Amino acid sequence: MDLTILLLKMFGFYMFVVGLSMLLNKESWKAFVGEFHKNKHFSFLAGVITLTLGMLLVNYHNIWSGGFDVIIVTIFAWATFLKGIMYLLFPNKFFADMAKKFMGSRYTTWAAIVLLFGAYLLLSGFSII
Repeated sequence: MDLTILLLKMFGFYMFVVGLSMLLNKESWKAFVGEFHKNKHFSFLAGVITLTLGMLLVNYHNIWSGGFDVIIVTIFAWATFLKGIMYLLFPNKFFADMAKKFMGSRYTTWAAIVLLFGAYLLLSGFSII
């Protein structure tokens, strides 16, 4: 299986499930995010895991040509890598600022965007679109 297709499916499934969960469990997500950014240990652990995954993704999929889907996967790889760095360098500040933006008055809009983009990536990964 082509790596791009595999990653489209994986990112797509992840985003689809997270978006759906955000829509169905709004209060739980808000409580989780509120607790997560207060705990430096969680941020550090998330940073180590995210940075490791990001390094693998960038190492194996740093392709900037070949179509929209290929570039989207590469952007996600780099975003994962950079997110890991941010968690480690700014464990509470980075996540707290992000959480305020995504958990505010436009929460449902962001959740729907994550869900729909995940659906697009899944459909693209399975070559339906």
